[in-house]
Amino acid sequence: MKPKLAVALLAISLLVPSHLLGQSAPGPIPQKDATPGQALKLLSDFSNEFREAAGDAFDTVMALNDAKLKGLLFYEPILHEAELAIHKIDRKAVTEDEKGLANEIGSLKIETVLYRLYTENYNMTHDAAMAQKILKADRDIKDTAAMIAENLKKH
Repeated sequence: MKPKLAVALLAISLLVPSHLLGQSAPGPIPQKDATPGQALKLLSDFSNEFREAAGDAFDTVMALNDAKLKGLLFYEPILHEAELAIHKIDRKAVTEDEKGLANEIGSLKIETVLYRLYTENYNMTHDAAMAQKILKADRDIKDTAAMIAENLKKH
């Protein structure tokens, strides 16, 4: 697959509502604290089955994050694995807290994909505004990953 075609397909998959692509609609997105950088507070315990699947999905998304600047042949299989892992935890999530954590792990995958798209765009245009988007996406990835890791440790 050519890089521009891959970028176009990725952008379409991000911009087109998921129900139009045949994917199930996501559950409610949990609200983060008003203070920037504060972790999402999940109060109930996760089931063992969900906790194990969520840990695996988080590890897969972090592997995607590590591969975000590598070539397509290396990146795309990891992206596919991350999508499968996220679908798996979406199916296993029963409580609102589990659904919230599943959404946050999905959000981390999207932030990683956006970082890659912004970087590819910056490499073509050298636009200063795009550089700011890259820095913000990198901060968002770090903040979300830290929040997810903290919540997986708590339970």
